[in-house]
Amino acid sequence: MQTHNTSSLNNWNLPRTISGKLKLTIMFGNVMFSLGLVFFLFGSVFVIVFGANTDFTSTFAFKDTDPVVRGVIVHVEETNSRENKTRIYHNTYNYSVNGKVYTSDAYSLGPDVSPLDSVDVQYTAADPSLSVIPGMRKAPFQIWVLFMTMLFPFIGLVFLVIGLRRSRKNIHLLQTGLHAHGKVTRKEATSTKINKQTVYKVYFSFTTKDGMLTEGMVKTHKPALVEDEEKEQLVYDATNPSDAVLIDTLPKAVRRFLENNT
Repeated sequence: MQTHNTSSLNNWNLPRTISGKLKLTIMFGNVMFSLGLVFFLFGSVFVIVFGANTDFTSTFAFKDTDPVVRGVIVHVEETNSRENKTRIYHNTYNYSVNGKVYTSDAYSLGPDVSPLDSVDVQYTAADPSLSVIPGMRKAPFQIWVLFMTMLFPFIGLVFLVIGLRRSRKNIHLLQTGLHAHGKVTRKEATSTKINKQTVYKVYFSFTTKDGMLTEGMVKTHKPALVEDEEKEQLVYDATNPSDAVLIDTLPKAVRRFLENNT
């Protein structure tokens, strides 16, 4: 059970001054923000890696009317990459345009060709060095693979925005919020889980300094933190009392700060 020095809690000295370090504590103490940052950063790394190995040329650089010549495969090797559990192969080929020999690369799913095989080569009239073997691609991965990897940083960005909004709200409440005691009235399970723990909507009621009975709500995956006392401490917005946060849902450093500055 958590205990607090309730005798030191009052509503003097508003607004409270919050250091940059404490603001960071609030942000990183928000699970949505922390998870979002991890998803966004790691997801962005995958986007960069796959983006550098994605075939944009085959999709946008060639037209059906571009000329075609015969070429020959000179080298075939496996790559370390797979698509849908199928190995991607790197193929090197030569072809000639107007007596000039060009060498280029194409990628295929599986060993579609072997050295000395004759293949069609399509090239652009404006730049004969830019070519592709029809049915193959110019980089290991297709564009849809890049789009799939972009899901992870996108999800992370959504989490970041949600977490940042909640953190800004909590920072505002810590700076200007009035202190009160409330009672948890009920909780509702949501479909969200964090670290395999269900996130709950926890509802609580309290009376403002003006004597108005108000209900607030917080989301937490640790409801036990706000169920260990008959009355829970909170801070609320004087202009919008339903905008409130239970102190026990905040990081311990924030709770210590509030006890010393309210």
